[in-house]
Amino acid sequence: MMRRLHTKLIASFLTLVIGMVMIVGVTYAWLTLSDNPVVGSISIAVGGSQTIMLSETEDGEYSDKLSFTSEAYDYLNHISGLTPVSTADGINWFLPTYDEDTGELNDISEFDLDDDLTYANRTDTGGYVYVDFWIQSPMDCDVRVSMDTETLEGSFAISEDKDTESGAILASSLRVAFLVNGEFTIYEPNGDYHPKDSSGDYYITEPIGYDVLTGSVYLADISDRLTVQLKSEAEYTNDVLTAIKAGLFIRDTEDLYDHALTGSVSEELFNKEDKLAGASEDDASIIVSLKKNEPQKIRMFIWIEGQDEDCQNEASVTAAGINLVIEFAGSTE
Repeated sequence: MMRRLHTKLIASFLTLVIGMVMIVGVTYAWLTLSDNPVVGSISIAVGGSQTIMLSETEDGEYSDKLSFTSEAYDYLNHISGLTPVSTADGINWFLPTYDEDTGELNDISEFDLDDDLTYANRTDTGGYVYVDFWIQSPMDCDVRVSMDTETLEGSFAISEDKDTESGAILASSLRVAFLVNGEFTIYEPNGDYHPKDSSGDYYITEPIGYDVLTGSVYLADISDRLTVQLKSEAEYTNDVLTAIKAGLFIRDTEDLYDHALTGSVSEELFNKEDKLAGASEDDASIIVSLKKNEPQKIRMFIWIEGQDEDCQNEASVTAAGINLVIEFAGSTE
């Protein structure tokens, strides 16, 4: 169901300084981090025509700004960094394993399963990152990730290391997701960006899912919980980042997937005015449906998706930094 966007809240600036990345093997898709990347500062700024309030805790002080650099989030300063993982639900996370003799990537059925956040926010080895916060609004609204089509400001993920392929690989494989009341919504910030492919097509990513009843793994269809944004553009003056133009969003993710008959969608089919918007407009992109003045807890995850088409390289990848900004929009019927 299409909805009218009218409440804007700008949220979450995150800088990920990612250390040396090295591939195990030469032709396999998953990267493996071999050094200690460092998670940098996180801050949140909120604004818009309607006020949306954030807090570190449910009964804490709500304000239009929430700093992830406060004492409550000090653990972020000690996290070792990100390594490629895969998840379809934010509960069951899969880490790659390799053949002891050949070093080749094992089948996904032999990957390690983390279902208790063992590899989240690690200080001794890489994994994935999460932060918790609370959100509320003085009105009923559905919350989505967005950008402003007039100013071209909003959500984006940009590599600071603009001249290296490694930075591009990490930016294009980055994922952010929001877990609210058991519902998991994934944000893919550079859907048409491929460091080794200038076509601008969209490649379907099938993260690893887990069937708790059978204990089996499978490649998951996430079109019902996915928001896809086109590549954002960074502008530099004398090698200094001066501006960022946020990419537009695919209006209907499930429609996008319907056109992916061979695992990809040609740029000509989605990169046009009637297919793009300041935010996805289908139900799959809703992070949370807020009720007036009722706080909701959000757990935000950040990771590198190992199943992403671009999460691969045949040689070492060097250090890279990633700037990530999240802008939410609220909508009503």
